[in-house]
Amino acid sequence: MAINTTERAFEQEIEWCLVNENGYQKGSPADYDRTLAMDAAAVIAFVKDTQPKEWAKICKNKDRVLPQAGHVNLDQGRVGLLHPAFAIGTGLP
Repeated sequence: MAINTTERAFEQEIEWCLVNENGYQKGSPADYDRTLAMDAAAVIAFVKDTQPKEWAKICKNKDRVLPQAGHVNLDQGRVGLLHPAFAIGTGLP
């Protein structure tokens, strides 16, 4: 039996291993924002799940901290743009 050595097959194998054996979640290309170069909802979900204390600080101090991060809509749980100067938790009480 011939082995499929195309780049597509290689990518599919990597994706399968990441999702099925390593706990990654497959995203949808439709959710990827090219302007922001990220899936904003996935980034926010990741921060909320892995750094709940820091997320609480961001929400508490959003008027003072997040304007430098670009477009912000915390009511929907989204930060539209994470600017390089914006470090989660840096300088917060």
